[in-house]
Order: sequence, then C-alpha cells, then structure tokens
Amino acid sequence: MLNLVAAAGQPVLVVGLLAGADHVAAHWPDSGWTGAVSVILLVLTGLTWLAGIVLAANPLIVFVGAVASMVAMSAVTSSIDDTALYDRGVRTICDVTAVDRRVETRSHYDANGTWSTSTTAYYDHRLRCDDGPIEKMTLLSRAAEAGQRLEITFDPLLKVNPVPADTVTDGSGSQQLALIATLVAVLTRVGGVLWSRW
Repeated sequence: MLNLVAAAGQPVLVVGLLAGADHVAAHWPDSGWTGAVSVILLVLTGLTWLAGIVLAANPLIVFVGAVASMVAMSAVTSSIDDTALYDRGVRTICDVTAVDRRVETRSHYDANGTWSTSTTAYYDHRLRCDDGPIEKMTLLSRAAEAGQRLEITFDPLLKVNPVPADTVTDGSGSQQLALIATLVAVLTRVGGVLWSRW
C-alpha cells in the first residue's frame, strides 16, 4: 500500500514543490524570506525526487515515470515564467549591438555509473533598449543579428529573463503539458507498482 501512495504522490509532490519555489521566485516581493522560502522548496523538491528511487516497481516503468516528471517540472517552470511576463511584462524596442555564441559542456555520472556529456549553445544578445534597464538577453537560438532592431518583453521586477515579444504566451500551453506529464508520471509509476505485484 505504501508503494502505491509513493507512486501516486511523489510526482505530484515534486511538481508541486517546484511550482511553489518558482512561484515564490517570480512573484513574491524581494525580502530576506523570498530567497529562503525558494531554497527550502527547492531542497524539498530534490529530496522528494530522490525518494522516488526506492520505489519497488519495474525499473523501466519507473524510468518512464521519471522522464514524465522531468517534462512536467520543465513545463511548470516555463509556465510560471510565461505567466509572469504575460501579466506584468513591458514591451520595448532594442538595438542588437552584438550576438555572442557560447557553448557550455556538462559532464556527469549517471545513476548506472556511465559517464554522460551534454553540450548546450547559448546566444547572448547585447542590447541597447529604448526603455528599461535590459542590456542583455540570453536565448537558445539567435533572435536577431547585430545591427537589427528587436522587440522584447522584459520583467520590470527583473525576476524573469527577457524574451522576444512575439514569444510571450499566457502560460496555458505549458500548464497543460505539466498536467498531462504529471498524470503520465503517476499512471506509469502506479502501473509499475501493480505490475511488480503480479
């Protein structure tokens, strides 16, 4: 019975804790408590994530549930950032003064002891904007070339990174993806526990 509770509750708790941490970071006023609450929620998210490892179920099904949980966590973070920019974002036109491509490589050991390396390219856009304090915007793709003008949306509270104005959404698409991925995580993990009992 405890396995079923863990299988159903762990993905929901992980996504919920991360959503709480991201919401605090994006929406609460800056104070000594804001950072502390956000960090506490992130630590609880990590501990809850690790607790899922001890689930007695088919490892392949647990892995599928873990992947679905990661998709849900990414989507919930995106949704909260999107909602913050949609609600309070300010549009401005900027001159792109330079675009620098930066490549970061991360290496780590996986849980099964294999070495993994991932490479991500970032594009740092140097900006001179008509309004606002924004001087730089980092994206995973090049939004404009140096010398071009670009309309961006920025957070006047500077809690969410600026983005090209035409990419701002109300966050509902990411919310739906987070909900679906969380349901998939719960169903696969519960299915894995039930499967292992037969």
